[in-house]
Amino acid sequence: MAYHTRARKLWADSLKGWLILLVVLGHALQWTLGDVGIDHNHLWNWIYSFHMSAFMAVSGWLAYRPEGESHPAGRLILRRAGQLLVPYFCWSVVLLFFSNDSVVSNVLNFVLCPDNYFWFLWVLFFIHVIFILVESASNRLHLNHTATILATALLLVAVMVVTEFRLFGYQYIAYHFIFFSFGYFIHRHAALQTRRWAVLLPCAILWLVLAWWWRMHDLPSWMPSIPGVPETLLVYAYRTLTALTAAFFLLNAAPLVLDGNRFPNSRVITLGQWSLGIYTAHLSYLTLLKQTSLLFAMKAGWRSLPDWLFVSMLFVTALVISLVVVWLLMRNRHTARLMLGKF
Repeated sequence: MAYHTRARKLWADSLKGWLILLVVLGHALQWTLGDVGIDHNHLWNWIYSFHMSAFMAVSGWLAYRPEGESHPAGRLILRRAGQLLVPYFCWSVVLLFFSNDSVVSNVLNFVLCPDNYFWFLWVLFFIHVIFILVESASNRLHLNHTATILATALLLVAVMVVTEFRLFGYQYIAYHFIFFSFGYFIHRHAALQTRRWAVLLPCAILWLVLAWWWRMHDLPSWMPSIPGVPETLLVYAYRTLTALTAAFFLLNAAPLVLDGNRFPNSRVITLGQWSLGIYTAHLSYLTLLKQTSLLFAMKAGWRSLPDWLFVSMLFVTALVISLVVVWLLMRNRHTARLMLGKF
């Protein structure tokens, strides 16, 4: 069973729209509560347990091409570079104007430490590159696609665990390659597709339970350590299981509930189509607030407000400003290409 093209476009964009709303909300929480406060915030932990991994899974689902439909690897890579890498560098240059560091160190960090910038675009581009090359090689050598992709995923993770290599965003590439591949497999293999709520609802419950105890860098309090197994590895395993459960549920449930172009889903679909611009614009706005101390001034001026109200205000302003910025960039084909990857 494969979902038809129309359904794919509607539900996939709608799902991305909901996910980008969670991205903005998650950052509003983080900017308000700080790195210490968010660690015990269940809403933030729930959002971060799956949102970027789900984005990767949707991208992997869309990357699947039926047998016989092939394109030159070089052309595909160039297209992805225009869609992802060009906006990554253009928006990173924008951040130069808000940074206190030297221009040279910032430019080097664009490549060496992309996790300090718009890491999702960088990581998604290189996942696409690896995936395209692996797929091309498996075609030429007549290898099984699924086995080749699984072997590549295991190799990437093994290198990450053994070497603890952190430059060029490698740890993010290796980790999120798992979810990109999982989305691809769901589209490719009918065995991973289901429309039965008797299967989907227990999966959703399991995901919510796992997400309730999810922590960015720690194991759940109820989960014992295993002698001889590094705790970091167990944390990654728990995080991976939680995100895979969420991705399985979302990619199978979304075509059932988000396949419609009526209001309000039509507006959410637009958010999904603009998700790249919303992601980069809202991060730029929040970074501007932080770098210019405006965020601190806002907190000091409104310190009598409860955290939830301040988070709501920050979320709404970041979202509205992002939408205005994206709308303006879309007015010109050059800015749409450079900043939004609209090739």
